[in-house]
Amino acid sequence: MSAFPKNPEDFLPAKELAELGRDRCAAARFIMGECIPFNNLLGIEILEVTSARALLKLPYSDQIVGDPFRPALHGGALSMLADTAGGTAALAATSQGDKVSTLDMRIDYLLGAKLQDTFAEALIVRAGSRAVVVRIHVFQEDASESNGRRHVADSTAVYSVYAAE
Repeated sequence: MSAFPKNPEDFLPAKELAELGRDRCAAARFIMGECIPFNNLLGIEILEVTSARALLKLPYSDQIVGDPFRPALHGGALSMLADTAGGTAALAATSQGDKVSTLDMRIDYLLGAKLQDTFAEALIVRAGSRAVVVRIHVFQEDASESNGRRHVADSTAVYSVYAAE
């Protein structure tokens, strides 16, 4: 069994880490997109990160199918995508060196997700010194919808902020 790197320097040299630390959006993109094995395993792509929003993509794969007879993606895959998008947005909204973790999350499944790429857009509702509240919209591209999106789930999440020392 291989040991996963536990120090930031195992991912990037100290100089690059210092530069990354000054840009919270770049830091959030790096941490959530490069440093978390589960996100890498599922091929999560971080398409956009600002201090108010994050947009992520979960590429379709057979491993995330939840109901092959319907067919539909697994609800856990949608929930994981929502949480990852929310965490990315929350991290980008915090101060340098702060860490975040999911405190609470609810998800409403609106439609069965088709067997295709799925996206999550996370929007900051409130970013405080101890908690960040985020709303996440999970959708799939659909040309037949007026806005080009097939809305499959909504989530609201709260992330604890652990202030840098």
